[in-house]
Amino acid sequence: MSVFFPTRALILLLAIGLLDLAVTAGLSAKGLIEERNPLMAPVLAHSEWSFVGVKLVTLVSAYLLLVRHSRVDQRAVKRACLWGSGAYLTLLGMGLSF
Repeated sequence: MSVFFPTRALILLLAIGLLDLAVTAGLSAKGLIEERNPLMAPVLAHSEWSFVGVKLVTLVSAYLLLVRHSRVDQRAVKRACLWGSGAYLTLLGMGLSF
């Protein structure tokens, strides 16, 4: 891979996060969904732009931490990204089923 994306699993995790950000902000702006994450719900209730900002800061922070740690243990970063992606998709699926 590259210095910026040491593993494809990191690309997967970021793609899921960015897709979630876009879909949540877009559907919320139209009044079609309600955020179930108790940490993000008040942010989204304030405004979609606040939600986008907080979500982007979270994603960029995670990205930087994972890229930095990949210099020490790339295998652990790959595992963390795959487990994180699985957890993210599981929680999204659970939220959609309610």
